[in-house]
Amino acid sequence: ARTIGGDWNHGGHRVEPDAYDLVVGGDVVYDDMEWPAIGTALMRTLRVGGIALLADPGWVARRKLQGAFRRSGFTVTRSRRQVSWPPWRPTHRRTKQIDVYELGRRETPHQGEGLTSRARPAS
Repeated sequence: ARTIGGDWNHGGHRVEPDAYDLVVGGDVVYDDMEWPAIGTALMRTLRVGGIALLADPGWVARRKLQGAFRRSGFTVTRSRRQVSWPPWRPTHRRTKQIDVYELGRRETPHQGEGLTSRARPAS
């Protein structure tokens, strides 16, 4: 296993292409504006048939995330897991449910598919 910290916006160019069978990310899909960068990085770094496991505490719209990553060339499934929260406390924890999205890399995205960014509204 290898840990790589950083920003998804590098598009996966800091690591070898098709280098990983598994990528794990926690609390990284909360901003749908970042999904195109995440999809690009995962498509570049995962081997065909590889998977990414992305954990979310339930903040994102499930159907929106699944649709966006499917259009980008991934199979997408979601499972729910119970965790003790917060993990750093030895006492007074509570049980919390999180969503774990499994993104499987297909051969290539279908013609015309891919994640696109939405422009942020002007403030």
